[in-house]
Amino acid sequence: MERVNGVSLEDRWLNTFDADMGTALKDLIRSMFTCTGCPFPRPGTCFFKEDVSTELQDRPLYLKEEHNSEPAAEKYRIGPVVDKQYWFSEQVAGDRGPWPDMTSFIQSTCRLALRRPESQAASAASSHPRPSSLLSRSKPLDLPELRRLLQQCISLAPYLNPRNQCWQHRVQLILISLDRT
Repeated sequence: MERVNGVSLEDRWLNTFDADMGTALKDLIRSMFTCTGCPFPRPGTCFFKEDVSTELQDRPLYLKEEHNSEPAAEKYRIGPVVDKQYWFSEQVAGDRGPWPDMTSFIQSTCRLALRRPESQAASAASSHPRPSSLLSRSKPLDLPELRRLLQQCISLAPYLNPRNQCWQHRVQLILISLDRT
């Protein structure tokens, strides 16, 4: 990245919209900051309550009980992660959360991380490779080293787990509705 002279977007972005849009965006940003101020009990993605399993519907949204009296606590739940890096061009079985703790999160992420280069290497070697597999930097010869490194991460994960961890991480406002588009 290089420095370029000019005015940053953050200095003028609200001026590029009409007043109503600016007000709506300010309200959205304020609600995002409200969400990030309340720690979550586990990592995952925010879903509408009715769009997650019954088991996940029964879990509280926030870590602290006093935050669970807020209106959002009844409307939303933490469900599986939907970030692009956890999915491939086809359905791949794997644990996408929500995870109960940091150890499970790291270990599951490492297992899923290994599936991507394995899938891409298999596709690149096939007679009909997917376009994304041809752009991959991981080649079949890299897989043993990747497996070894990811197994080390999986083995080290229990020692990386901080005590009393709460998930006050960046909130993704990805609201998924399985019945509605």
